Amino acid sequence: MTALAASAAERLTFPDTPPQLIQAQLAVSLPAALAAASGSLSHAGRRDLSLVLKTALTEALGGPLVRPWRLMGTRDQTATLLGYTDGQDAAALRGRLAFATPAWQQAVQVVATTPLPTLAAGQRLRFSLRLVPTIKQTQGGEIDAFLYTVRQAPEASHDRATVYLAYVAARLHGATIGSARLDGMRLTPLVRRQGKQDWSTRTFPVADLAGELTITDPHRLTWTLARGIGRQRGYGYGAIRLEAR
Repeated sequence: MTALAASAAERLTFPDTPPQLIQAQLAVSLPAALAAASGSLSHAGRRDLSLVLKTALTEALGGPLVRPWRLMGTRDQTATLLGYTDGQDAAALRGRLAFATPAWQQAVQVVATTPLPTLAAGQRLRFSLRLVPTIKQTQGGEIDAFLYTVRQAPEASHDRATVYLAYVAARLHGATIGSARLDGMRLTPLVRRQGKQDWSTRTFPVADLAGELTITDPHRLTWTLARGIGRQRGYGYGAIRLEAR
């Protein structure tokens, strides 16, 4: 097992009963969300779209009901989010939204859901994933998985795409990756709360991967989908999107 794979061997347990995963799609008005968040986020925080949208989902639904999730795109100042919930269909989510403040109710404009299709061993599907591929160190916070690998073996030659794919493969419980590619990587500044009063900006690697997988254990894969892959999963990263081949 490589150093990267060893660090990725998370101590996970998979309960006997899998989550009742439901795919949730929401439309969030960015101007309304920014107005609603003005009392809780700093000026710098309101410039971080991942933080604004995470705040919108949490405040509008009364908790982290849609996790993990991903920003699919923005158009006409409206953000489309796609994620997973555990047993919360559209009616349940709208019922929770009804108890949000009027400002947050105006921000979340569309809520649609559909149950996750039945998964079967041997099934081959396409997948896509936007993630923050970092590793949490005992000291020094998080480190890019690529930099971690380079430091572990500085004399060897390393390819970022290969490292990131190994990172995902080590965490993709319940499926194996067939073909896959790194569609892009960028260093992204993210604003996060530091303590009760202060905010800080840190730069994280954000990678987009896509490819095909084969399901080996539907139970474990369902839990992987519910958990997501990588760090910063509450902020729009780590949600695995499955599609038919």
